[in-house]
Amino acid sequence: MASTPPTAPNFSPVTQVLDTSTVTAPQERVSEEQFNTLHASSVTYRDLLIFEERLKLNMVRLKKRQQKYEGTIDFAEVRLRRLFMMMVSSIP
Repeated sequence: MASTPPTAPNFSPVTQVLDTSTVTAPQERVSEEQFNTLHASSVTYRDLLIFEERLKLNMVRLKKRQQKYEGTIDFAEVRLRRLFMMMVSSIP
């Protein structure tokens, strides 16, 4: 014999699946504490993004400055070597 579902008058597979009488609705309003927490976290996130961008820009600026000064030092080293070679070669 095939099994039959219970014969209760209000039994239905659809109502059993979609029965929302025991489910509470989500809270529509956000409490002030939750709002402040969300706002603080979004402000913090924005501040972190700004801070990260500033760090990146500072890194680029410092790398350019480093290249500039390394170039200046290399140029001065070459000039000093040439001057030294000229002085050494002029000694009899």
